[in-house]
Amino acid sequence: MRRALMWTLVVVCFGAAAYPAHSADEGDLNILTYPIGLVTGAHPIETDLGAGGEAAELYLDGVPVCSLEGSNSGCTVDLGDAPHVHLLELIRRDAAGYATAKTSRWINRPGQEAELAIQLDTRDPRGICGGKALWSHPLKKDPVLLEVAQDGLILRIGDDGRSFRFPCPDADQPHGIKYRKLAT
Repeated sequence: MRRALMWTLVVVCFGAAAYPAHSADEGDLNILTYPIGLVTGAHPIETDLGAGGEAAELYLDGVPVCSLEGSNSGCTVDLGDAPHVHLLELIRRDAAGYATAKTSRWINRPGQEAELAIQLDTRDPRGICGGKALWSHPLKKDPVLLEVAQDGLILRIGDDGRSFRFPCPDADQPHGIKYRKLAT
């Protein structure tokens, strides 16, 4: 059963279409780290395992890197000393070993389209929530429009052009994220 949304995020319009970074069979898994440009060396990779925090494994180029579950939702991945194209995959399997949810992200691979991801911060003890919009564009363009809204009210974007803050919804009430892709 779907819960009512308490707040929404509406984001981005590039000169071309903007697409959220996900695959069709991702279930409730997400790779939150968004390495942009050519990257090498060790990088912390953060993931979202979904509301239940059920176990999943992170793979780099088909090789298991680490097992994740519950609050352990990230690990460090070594991309090597030279920039090579890599495939990160986050896969949840059932007891029989069949993949039940999967999402992937290419690293060091030039994209043919713009990509967008929203990274939410942890809840502040004072009741302030926030996050930042992360994007990649094959021609390194910035968004033409970036709007973030909570309950229909547009929030102010920080001086860095990416971050936003808002009063957290009541923790005892259902809430979620909704964003849509915008095209020109």
